[in-house]
Parts: sequence; C-alpha cells; structure tokens
Amino acid sequence: MPSSPPNGRTLHTWKQIASYLDASVRAAQMWERRAGLPVRRPPGEHGQVTADPQELLRWAASRERRAPWWRNPRLRDALFWIVPLILLTLLAHDLTEHHGLFSHAQVASLLINGRIVSALDDQRHELWRAEFDEPLDVRAYAGSSVGLSPRWIVEDLDGDGAREVVLVEVPTAVGSPHRLHVLDAQGKVRWSYPQRVHDHPELVTILRTIPAGPRQRAILVHFCGLPRHEGTFHLISSDGRILTRYQHGGRLDQIAVSGDLILLGGECSRSRAAEVHQFRIVSSDGNVSLRGEPEIQFVRSCVNRLFSRANRVTGLAILADGHLVTVAELIDEMPYEVFHEMNRDLSPRRCWASDAFQDLHRRLEIEGRLDHPFNAAEEAALCQTSTHTP
Repeated sequence: MPSSPPNGRTLHTWKQIASYLDASVRAAQMWERRAGLPVRRPPGEHGQVTADPQELLRWAASRERRAPWWRNPRLRDALFWIVPLILLTLLAHDLTEHHGLFSHAQVASLLINGRIVSALDDQRHELWRAEFDEPLDVRAYAGSSVGLSPRWIVEDLDGDGAREVVLVEVPTAVGSPHRLHVLDAQGKVRWSYPQRVHDHPELVTILRTIPAGPRQRAILVHFCGLPRHEGTFHLISSDGRILTRYQHGGRLDQIAVSGDLILLGGECSRSRAAEVHQFRIVSSDGNVSLRGEPEIQFVRSCVNRLFSRANRVTGLAILADGHLVTVAELIDEMPYEVFHEMNRDLSPRRCWASDAFQDLHRRLEIEGRLDHPFNAAEEAALCQTSTHTP
C-alpha cells in the first residue's frame, strides 16, 4: 500500500510518486502506460507530472480487488503443500499397483510340485509353502482354478481382507481318498474335512463357494464314495462347521448356481439313470443352509438300454424361466445327447435329441440292432421323468 504523502500535498515528480507507491520510478511509469496509473502532465511543462495521493490510493485499492486468483498468497501457500502431496500420492499408487510395495501381497494362484504346494501372488512371487504327507497328482490340478470342478479356490472366506486357499488334496496313488483343506494367508491349515482318512476312499467331484452372509462365503463340496459310488453333498462354513449334509446313492459332478438356486446333476448308481437334484439356499438369523427339493431321474433311451450302460447328466444351465439339462445317453468317442428343457419345478417342458444321437440310432437300425425308426413319438417319450423325494 502507498505510504502517506508529506503533508498530504500533491506529488510533483516521478520520484515522489514512486516513493509514495513504494516502487521504483520505472515501475511507476510502466503502471501509467499499462495499468492506468492516475498521473497528470501540466500543459506546456514537458516532462513534468503530478498526482493526487487520494487518486493513487483508490487506484491501488482497485488493483488489489482485481488481483488475479493465482496471485492470492493463501493459494500460493496451499500449493506449496498440495503439489508435493499429490506427487507423493501418485508415486505411492504406482509402487503399490506395479511393484507391490506398501501393500500386503495376496495369493493369486498355486503351484503343485510333488508334496509341496506353493502359493504365488499375481507377480508369480512365492508367498508361502505347504507340505503334504503324500505326493500330489499334478495332472489333477492342471487348470484346476477354473472349470466345472476346480481342485483349488482362492477367496476371502471370512471377510477379513485376506484370501484363504480351499484345496482338494488329490494324492498320486490311484484310489487314494481326497481331503478338503482350508489354508490361511500364511499357509497354515485351518481345518480339514474329513478330519481323518476313512477306510473307504472318497473322491471330490464338485467344489464351489457361495455367499453365506455379509462378507462371508460357504463351501459346497461333493464326495463320491468308492466302490459303490454313493455320494455325500456338504455345505461347510468358512470355519469348518457342517451347515448341511445330504447323502444319496449316486455320483454327481455337474453343478449350476444362480441366486438362491443350486442344481446338481450326475448319475444314480442304484437305478443307473441320469438324475438332477435341486436345492434352495435358505438364510435365517445370519445362518445359511440348503433345503432339498424333489430329485428327478430321466428315462433311458433304447440306445442306452441296448448297450446296457447308464445315461448321465453332463450339462446344467439355469435359464431365466427354467433349466436346460443335457443327458448323455451313451458316451463313447463322442457324447450322444438328449437336451431337456424344464420348468423351475423340474417338470418337463420339451426335449430333443442331438444330431449325433439320431445318426447313431439310424446306424443301429440299418445294422438290424434296433427294430424301429427314431420318430417324433420316440423323441417325445424321452421327455419322461420320475420324481424321488430326497
């Protein structure tokens, strides 16, 4: 701000004006040319200037009001701290995302080598190792994190932010029983199922997880017992509690899950027929369980009966208004399939045979092994099902 003029009198020289404005003479002259500094030049007096101090005060005040936002000293002080903070934030994000620093690495995949299971992060760095008593069948784990029946699943089961590993122990020895293990973020076994190995081998044919409450997951697992192929379907909580246990006389290896609906498919060992089981996920007081609904078995075709083989479910899909079930009437070099479109209560809607099945039926007819053609009536007869209460 300008200083007070001597005795409040008019200023008569550039030196007095500059001194009043607390600036240099050159700056005062520049302000006259570019910023409208209010100075006067008396007529006839070349080089002489005068200025009214009150007008200079008003001019200086207006300059402060119109000062651009980027010259605000408060903003300058704020930027002095904000800009370095932004740069540090970007640097930390880059180190976290691309180099894994400042964050806890999570398990992303597994590597099986003999009796050793290695947990790897998304950069393929080893996080921990776990050792089992028997060598594991490496072939059983090829691509086992995806597909219909995975052998391991990496998920946060209990909602604590750390991923657990759900692992099926598949020994190399033929006929050895499978066991289910849940390992924590450090590779320690939290629990195993069954707790001890039974005398009769049991093989895991289905493994999935489903929501079981806020930030909680439960494990769906199906064990098929040998040699009679009698199965047991379990819903197990993240801490190893058995929530639902369902025993039946068959081998199930197909699953479809949508919302609160679960479909299981496979083969009934007693009747040697393809079968489908339907369950509902029931939540009550923070707990989750499964409610079984009627089982459905599919009639065997004449081709199937000719070769004395069981038909079996090889595909399941939950549609918007029903289900699509694929039944293989004969599995040789290729599956000879019949497709069943069903309602939500598993009542039949329509069915149709694949081209491969119809060609096989025609070939067997030409060879004299079947005494009737495959027509619409026989195809409609394949839609017949029978209901069993679980």
